[in-house]
Amino acid sequence: MGNMDSAELMTPVDVIVVGSGIAGLFLAHRCASAGLKVALVTKKAISTSSTNWAQGGIAGVLNPNDSGALATHVTDTIASGAGLCNEEVVHSVVAEAADRIRDLEKHGVRFDKGEDGEYDKAREGGHSDRRILHSKDATGAEIERALTKRAKDEMDSDFSINENWMAIDLILREYGNPSAGICGIWCLSPAGNVHTLPARAIVLATGGAGHLHRATTNPAIATGDGVGMAYRAGADIKDMEFIQFHPTSLAISDTKPFLITEAMRGHGAILMTKSNYSDWKITDEGANPENFSYMKDYSPLGSLGTRDIVARATDTELKRSGDRNVILVTEHLDATDLRHHFPMIANHLSSHGISLGPDPIPVVPAAHYMVGGIAVDEIGRALVNGVKMSGLYAIGEVACTGLHGANRLASNSLLET
Repeated sequence: MGNMDSAELMTPVDVIVVGSGIAGLFLAHRCASAGLKVALVTKKAISTSSTNWAQGGIAGVLNPNDSGALATHVTDTIASGAGLCNEEVVHSVVAEAADRIRDLEKHGVRFDKGEDGEYDKAREGGHSDRRILHSKDATGAEIERALTKRAKDEMDSDFSINENWMAIDLILREYGNPSAGICGIWCLSPAGNVHTLPARAIVLATGGAGHLHRATTNPAIATGDGVGMAYRAGADIKDMEFIQFHPTSLAISDTKPFLITEAMRGHGAILMTKSNYSDWKITDEGANPENFSYMKDYSPLGSLGTRDIVARATDTELKRSGDRNVILVTEHLDATDLRHHFPMIANHLSSHGISLGPDPIPVVPAAHYMVGGIAVDEIGRALVNGVKMSGLYAIGEVACTGLHGANRLASNSLLET
């Protein structure tokens, strides 16, 4: 770094956070509040993170003394992960859920409550109970709003937010020796100049890699940058074969996939093939639509099976039938109630001439979440050959913590970060 032009060498900081979703923003604020000098680097505007697109909510048991509820959340998580979860990590995350949710509320996040003042909890695929807090069908946007406001309110000379700055690569302390650790990043400014930013600690919170796939529910920034940087620096990468496909993205020709939250199935929506739907429509009025769903042949939970099971089942049915999509049926549910709980989805469907409630919704699986990523220890330190890599941390979707195993349980992602 001593040979770098002075215009390219930036003032050293204590902590660099790369990424501006819930993981990056929350950590950056906590570090700044602890008196550390922090630089947050994000390649687009803060609002373009995957967090901002999250609809469903955040899973958690709010009573830390309810051992039965905690145990079922643990069991559901491990079952969803196909038995490949790190059980110590699962127990730790589930046990801390109440505290982390209270932290978000202290930062200004507003979760929906009923008229009785109690939280309006939803249920999603793979969950055996209603334990998901939400803000209508735009929970991620609400969390991002609150954290962004808090971060920008506290920006000063010791806490900078660098929007439209692209992190390019990690800087090794010793070239060719990843075991010596990381001491900074190279990043590209909006003007197109490469800068060197030194730091004591670099935290990658860059999200996933959905845009490696043709169809994804992720925003355009999800291109696997963090995993790529860590891999080039020699860090351990783990379980990259586990990419979660969300079963219900809107299937409209020539449009980007739009997520239809799993919470809608938790609310009573049912998946059917076109043939299932035709059979249901010709039966006596009042017939239970769940009895006509192809999902009853694949999971005892039916349409509320875990995402991996539902996505594979849907793919199998589409290959068998030759249809382009299956359909999500909501016409047996109260349309007014649906639009109250899912206003963003209702508006988006309306823009395509689909009325939530009366009309069947065409859906198809799409790439949604990178389960694998940078191998980290129990406190987020990146590993190299299984040993702590000095100066490098990873959190959120880019990190492989062991919480999710082979398949993430719905709404555990916001909890983990």
